[in-house]
This record gives sequence, C-alpha cells and structure tokens, in this order.
Amino acid sequence: MRVSCLSCYLLLVFIFVPACTTAVISPWSDLTVSKISAPLTAYPGYPYPINVTVENHGNATSGLISVGFYLSTDEHLSKNDTFIQVTTGDPLAPGASVELSSLDTMPLSVSPGSYRLFAYVEDHEGDEQHLLDNSALLTAPVKVESRTLPDTGVLASKAAKTIFSMTNNYRAANNASPLVWDDDLARLAVNYSDRMVAQKFFSHTDPDGHDQSDRAAAAGYKAVKEITGGERIGVAENIAYIGTGNVAGYGYVDPTDPESIAKGIMTGWIKSPGHRTNILDPLSSHIGVGLSFNGEYWYATQEFY
Repeated sequence: MRVSCLSCYLLLVFIFVPACTTAVISPWSDLTVSKISAPLTAYPGYPYPINVTVENHGNATSGLISVGFYLSTDEHLSKNDTFIQVTTGDPLAPGASVELSSLDTMPLSVSPGSYRLFAYVEDHEGDEQHLLDNSALLTAPVKVESRTLPDTGVLASKAAKTIFSMTNNYRAANNASPLVWDDDLARLAVNYSDRMVAQKFFSHTDPDGHDQSDRAAAAGYKAVKEITGGERIGVAENIAYIGTGNVAGYGYVDPTDPESIAKGIMTGWIKSPGHRTNILDPLSSHIGVGLSFNGEYWYATQEFY
C-alpha cells in the first residue's frame, strides 16, 4: 500500500506578546552650559566679565541657577581648580535657556600664565562625571598678565571729588543750591577716614569720645553757624564704608575706578533718610570729602558746614 501525500504543511504560528513596560521620566532638571564668552586677557585686581548661556534639558524646572567659573592649567575641570567668580539666575523651565552675565574682580592670588576658563552649572549631582557634563570650556586660552594697580591715594582723591560732584548734582535735582568745596573740611574728612581705618572703628564718635562738632571746633569751625534769620548747629557729617567687587544689596564696585567707588558710597547715603537729609540740607553752604582704604574697604566721610 502506498500512501500518497500530495501536500503536507506544518503551520507554525508565533504570537509575540510585548512585555509590560513603564516609561521612566526623570524627575530632575538637567542644566548644561552651552556657550561661554570672555576676554582672552585678564589682570589680577581688575574687572573680568564673563557671559554664558545655560539650558535645561531635563523634565523639571530647575532651582535657582548658580554658575561657577574656574581657571585650570589643563583642559580638564576638577574640584582643585581655581575658583574666580560666580553668577546666579532664576529657575529655568524644561527646554528653556537663559543668557547670564557675570562681573567680578580677577583674584590677586591668580599668578600670571596661560589658563583654560571653565563654566560649571550646579545641578542635583556632584560627582566627577557631573563636572564634565555640566561644564563648558572657553575655546581659546586665557592669558593672565600683571598690571600695576592704581595708587590708593590717587583713587581716594578722585573719588572724593566725584562724590562732591554727585552731591551737587543730587542737590540740583532736588532744587537745593550747590555746595562750595572747602579744603579745610576736606582735610577734616580725610583725617577722620584715616583714623577710622587706623584704629578700626566706625562711628561719628571717636575712641576719645569726640564727635564731629568737637573735631570741627578743634579745626577752627564754630559750633554754631550764623545764617540769615538765625543760627544753626555748625557741622553735619556723613560716614560710610564699602567693599569692592560684588557688594551685597548694591552690585559691582570696580576697585580700580574712582567713579565706581564714589557711586557705591553715594547710593548708600541717598538711600538712608538721615544721610540724605544732610546732603540736601538747604542751610549748608560748604562741603569737604575724604576717603581712606584699609586693603578691603573704603571708608568715606562727608563734612557739611
């Protein structure tokens, strides 16, 4: 017997059942520095501006942005490199970017030489890989060179005259007559600023218990000034001190620019009601201004008569 099989087929049916999967979405922001620009020459003790662009490639809004800037002697950022300044920005939404500007003084501790400039944005991690992922390198090296800093005595003299001009400009804007520069009042102001620096105090009353009226009397000024229609107390005084670099509540003060120093001091006085009253006093006719530097802060004194 022969069995004839005209066609025999084996049908194999493969049914693929996909595994049950869940998409994992990172709950974090992912900040990166996409661009960095800065001058290719820098001078310790002088201003150094930097601009960066920060992007958020993550799935959540970031916290406050903080970008640190570092100088490295090689092309690899590490935690041992030299920190030179920082800038901050508001939280950044997913997919968004922001341009930030930074301005601070190149530290005096940076030695002359060739460096690579890195910008590093803080995020939720802090390991070595994160340093690579969240940093950007300026394409060309930055050359740090020595430059003589301005003489502090010259800066003090120029800043004093700038404060004098700013005072009269502010008086003019408020319909008060201009004040006359008085060399004797200026010497009184310089001496008092010098003394506050030398004796490390900040007060209208000196360590000997003398106030501005006592000091003015010793310099030959009457305690009571005669004016049209009566008399008034003779001398009024404003004092202040301010640092340089980024000053909290104010902004950047250029340590090499007398106008920048003067503006920082005047801004503080104008914001203070009592100091502003002295600046605008219509009964004052003369002024002297003097500054002194202690290596960190500028001390300033205004004497009105």
